Amino acid sequence: MENNALQPQVDVIAAFWDGLDRIPLTKRALRELNRRNHPIGTSRNAKSRSPWPTTIERFSRKGGPDLTDLRNFPNPEDRTEDMKSTTHRTTKTNPYDSAFQQHLTNHGIYPPKYKYPSGGFAPKPSNWDEIFARTTRPRASLSSATGLAELCRTIDDELGSCAREVNVSCCVPLLRSKTDEPKTRSMGCQFKNLAPLTDGTLTASCPDVYYGARPESLDPELQLACDRLVSPSKKKDEPMLPNFFMALKGPSGELPIAENQACYDGAFGARALSFLISLGSGARVLEDGRAYTITCTLKDGVLRFYTCHLYKPRDPRRVWECAMTLLCVCVLNGSQVQCKDALTTLRNLVEWAQETRDAAINLANDVWRRSEGRLSCGELLDAFAKNKKSAQHLLEHKEHTNVGLEDSEHQDETILCIQHSKSSRPRSDDITGPTTLDGRITKRRRIAEKPSGTCSTYNLRPRPGPLRK
Repeated sequence: MENNALQPQVDVIAAFWDGLDRIPLTKRALRELNRRNHPIGTSRNAKSRSPWPTTIERFSRKGGPDLTDLRNFPNPEDRTEDMKSTTHRTTKTNPYDSAFQQHLTNHGIYPPKYKYPSGGFAPKPSNWDEIFARTTRPRASLSSATGLAELCRTIDDELGSCAREVNVSCCVPLLRSKTDEPKTRSMGCQFKNLAPLTDGTLTASCPDVYYGARPESLDPELQLACDRLVSPSKKKDEPMLPNFFMALKGPSGELPIAENQACYDGAFGARALSFLISLGSGARVLEDGRAYTITCTLKDGVLRFYTCHLYKPRDPRRVWECAMTLLCVCVLNGSQVQCKDALTTLRNLVEWAQETRDAAINLANDVWRRSEGRLSCGELLDAFAKNKKSAQHLLEHKEHTNVGLEDSEHQDETILCIQHSKSSRPRSDDITGPTTLDGRITKRRRIAEKPSGTCSTYNLRPRPGPLRK
């Protein structure tokens, strides 16, 4: 029974390793190799046997049962060790694994300064200069020389005494602005409600700190329709639509791991904001290539800020690709001038992220309420995925043509439809990128006949259990 309970998790981990182009030599990889070479609960020389007799007379007629299957079976203590290793092995891959970044890259989520195999780097966001200019805007709260000197000294002392990552998180309140609203930030919240970015083999994102919008700021019907894109947690009091993240590391932490975490977190925020902005405005976010999400890392008193944005993919099998771009580097525990610049940059970018969220929410609410039920979430996700008309354009088109909302009885299931020609329709095992908004491919079912081919349906809400080929 225990092996049967672990089997779904084992299948998920096996799918992760099978999807890598190159498998690194790590302890996790060796454990997976051992699991495949010596499955638990089976004999190495086991042969297929017929079912055992059901009556004692037939059971003992020829001397009892055949025990040849027990030859070379491991000792009980060895079996216990194997079961312990199996429990550890079934943990989903997280940013601490060296194969984590490769998995993201294989699915079109790129780290800073990523260079394509064919040449050329991942593009910078088109509004990079605009965001960078915002970092230097003066702040009245940091104009007092006396108060600033005391604040910088306190930050330097606190960061210098941090021995672990949990101590670094205690320094975050010193970096905030006094105008920060408590209900727009959260710490240690796992993003278990968001749809997976790739194939579901990665652990749920858990940013150390993130900023988002208050749940009641978005129209309740719209929030329910796109819940798996904008609501990180099933707890309704957690901030939604996150677009500013912080990854904290202690003195013994590693910067590449913090960047992996920041890249993973930022991709969730970029997907959510891009969808909501495409819903409320006439912008085609994949073509515009603008950034709406900021991530930062804090390690040894150094703040590194990055932008995350979606753009039109190079691979036609993907809906979007995401790039993480370095914005600037600031030092908190240096001179007073450096500390002031770091605090100014941090607080300005938190403010910019809030303004971006508020503008996107206001536009989306306005369009959704004007639609009066004539737009379905499936239509909106479809338009965003195909980089075609925005919600505003769809609404104007329906107003002119007097087209009502189509049958939406299965709206929760049918979220995104992508058309393929019959000759070029990809197989599920050929798709290596985020082919849907959530990146998870579920079973296809035929919807309607079209002249150009068939319509394949992808479910935004992933199925329980692993993805099986």
